Amino acid sequence: MNIQRLLFRITLFAGCIFLVCPILEAQDNLLSNPGFEDPLDENSRWSAVSPPAVLERTQTNPLSGAWEGRVSGRTEQWHGARYGLSADALLTDGETYQFEMWARIDNPTPQTARLNLVIADDREVCPGALEPGIEWCYCFDMGAGDFACIYGLDAANSDSSTWTRLGWEGRVTFDGVPDFVQYYVDTQDGDPLSDIYLDDASVVDSQALFGDGFESGDTDSW
Repeated sequence: MNIQRLLFRITLFAGCIFLVCPILEAQDNLLSNPGFEDPLDENSRWSAVSPPAVLERTQTNPLSGAWEGRVSGRTEQWHGARYGLSADALLTDGETYQFEMWARIDNPTPQTARLNLVIADDREVCPGALEPGIEWCYCFDMGAGDFACIYGLDAANSDSSTWTRLGWEGRVTFDGVPDFVQYYVDTQDGDPLSDIYLDDASVVDSQALFGDGFESGDTDSW
């Protein structure tokens, strides 16, 4: 296991009661192929954002397993890698989820990687009050009267030798039925369009892990 990931696990578990805090690998990850161990084919939910950027699997220095994802050929800061969440209706309006992605920026000088959520629903402007922890929001016109909003979930520095955890836990809400929901990583202004390496992505339903605070009387997850 990569040393950065090991140190994060030790820090996380130090605040947990024995056998109460679940181990991440045992959680029910809603993503398929989260660590790029399987080929990226026409059925993959992973893709690049957007041409001429290219997403491929590599074995340069994976965080875990044998493979990692790499985005190369970037010509814009927002070029990165995305996972399409809506094809399986993975997210439920009003539910709380844990999002996590590990990123490594291929640059000896630390650059800022960003974790984002894109929702295309009936909203044309950002909500008046953002969910706690969301750092920013930007809505844009996709044409033909369709809009999408980008929500900044997290940002952290990384360099060629450092895997950095990006994560957020909070409530996801929709205005109407979304056309699509995408979970993706790009970089912040200042990065000279470095390659981005990704590994061990996850989206976990928090209620499935910890229940609903006993409100329903269901204690199966405890």
